[in-house]
This record gives sequence, C-alpha cells and structure tokens, in this order.
Amino acid sequence: MIRWQGRLCQAGRIVGLERRGWQRLEESGSVYAMRKSTPYGDLELETEPFSLIYGETGYGDQLPVESVKITSPDNRYGKQSSLTFSALDDITASELINDIESLFD
Repeated sequence: MIRWQGRLCQAGRIVGLERRGWQRLEESGSVYAMRKSTPYGDLELETEPFSLIYGETGYGDQLPVESVKITSPDNRYGKQSSLTFSALDDITASELINDIESLFD
C-alpha cells in the first residue's frame, strides 16, 4: 500500500500506536516496524529503524514510513503478496486507517 509510503511522522507517534493495540518489532534495541494483529492477518507499518533507548532518536524526530502491508495468517514468511484493505471488513479497515492517519495529524 503506497498511500503512506514516504510520509514523515514523529517517532513518538509511532510507538504511541501501542496504546491502540499495536506491538513494536525490534532488533538489537531498534524499532523497525509496528504490527497489529487482526482476524484477517497482521498489518505491519515499517519505518526507518530508530532507537529511543540509546537516545539516538528523540520522540519528536521525523521518520519516513517505508511500507504498510497486510499479511494473511497463512503467510507468516512473506511468500505471498500482501493483502489490501478490501480484504478486511469495513470496521477493521476503518480502525486501522484511523490508527495510521493518527501518525500525521
């Protein structure tokens, strides 16, 4: 989904998605994505990797969204192409879109 690709948002807003049920995806102390599970699969919002722990990135620093994708439950290893929002029910799609749009207010 290219709707949000390349848009800038604050690092603090990215990790703030945790209040909405999202989980951080981290490697070596750096956050590289946020994930929210749905009955239809997982939505992943990938960003430029950043670290709030070591002070490399501040909560107000602007980071680009690299990609947003939905993977089906049977596609955990990325072997199939990602789903689109049309694969979701209207309420789930609306909630996820609102979560992502909250990054850019």
